[in-house]
Amino acid sequence: MKTVWNQLRPFYQNKIREGTYKYTSAKRLKYRLMSAHGWYDLSMRDIQGILTYTDKYTHEVTAQDIMYGTEFLKIESDE
Repeated sequence: MKTVWNQLRPFYQNKIREGTYKYTSAKRLKYRLMSAHGWYDLSMRDIQGILTYTDKYTHEVTAQDIMYGTEFLKIESDE
């Protein structure tokens, strides 16, 4: 079964991975994403962390991106 970490687009995985070298909170976020089986398992704090470590501002994402992860997750044709 794929985790949210596996479903993230490579660009966002790399941005979070870069943050893990500097911040322990980025490491916690990465482990949280590795343990979550779907976007629905994430809390708003987790999503806030994704925005923080991927350098996305809230005005750059839509409500659908927040609720369903459309901006951050691979679509089936991306794989």
